[in-house]
Amino acid sequence: MALFPKDDVRPEELALRRRAVTQESGTKRLVMGFIVLLLVWVVAWRVNDYLLQRKVWPAVAADPAGLTVVGTLDRRGSYDTNLFRVVQSEGAARAEVTDFGWDGIFAGHHGPLTSKAAGDAIRAAIGVDGETGYAMLQPILQAEVRSEMGDAAAFGRISPDYPISTTVATTDTERKQPHNTRRTKTLRELIDYFKSEGAGTHDAGEDSTPGSSNTGEHVEHGLAIPAAMLIQSCPVVLAGRHFVSGRVEEHPEAILGGITYSVWLDLTPEGRSRFFQWSHNHVNEHLLLILNGSIVANGRMAMTMDVNTWEISNLKDGVAAHQLVDFVNAQHARGR
Repeated sequence: MALFPKDDVRPEELALRRRAVTQESGTKRLVMGFIVLLLVWVVAWRVNDYLLQRKVWPAVAADPAGLTVVGTLDRRGSYDTNLFRVVQSEGAARAEVTDFGWDGIFAGHHGPLTSKAAGDAIRAAIGVDGETGYAMLQPILQAEVRSEMGDAAAFGRISPDYPISTTVATTDTERKQPHNTRRTKTLRELIDYFKSEGAGTHDAGEDSTPGSSNTGEHVEHGLAIPAAMLIQSCPVVLAGRHFVSGRVEEHPEAILGGITYSVWLDLTPEGRSRFFQWSHNHVNEHLLLILNGSIVANGRMAMTMDVNTWEISNLKDGVAAHQLVDFVNAQHARGR
């Protein structure tokens, strides 16, 4: 538009032109403002991610009497080629050591405690006395998890003299004592016992199949790992103190399924940072929420998540969902 309009331009046309220029200028400023805000948001998001990722947190201790969240390191595409597999059955979840994982542990690559014969002895022990058998497995499973997490010396720290409290009688003198007499044996002693005698003392039957024991841990595939053992063996991601509040919602019964539940858990700033870091490095892996020795919820992380609130949906066990939320809210009320 000319600086000095011609004399034949009508006033109303001149006013329209001026309004058009004003509107165009305002639109440009609005667009530029949006772009600037977008750039500021992107930079702030990048800085926030950098700070969340850079923060170095000390290891989280498991809380056997409270809430512990563990990772299962099962990111591979084929579930059968992971160490752990999470299985859903009748609304409940369990974690199993896969056959692939078991064979990898007990291939003899880390000395006699990880030989196939040692693995067979531990399987036999689980069939005879689940408490003893799983106690024998625990230090070896812990070493395998640490090894998968990058600790090359993990198996070197397992001692054959690792002490195990057991009621299993391995000598004639001990067999004359009361059945529930508790005694301490070394890992090597128990492996040697179940190699030579333990397997032969257990009658063949349903409970002698791999992955089952007289403690009720019966599975069709793999070896089910008790929740109390998972929190001592798997990497601990979060504990109860990293949550501040929770709520649960019940969803109506669907045509092809029963009632389901969703749980929302609000994280502390530390919990948010820890979860961001874990999800950044462990996308497509499961998390198990273990409360008082039982798995009450689980979920698979589909992406890196920088969130203040967890949403866990499609839960089938309403009792467990309410127990989880009640625990989080109660501990926050106590100021833990």
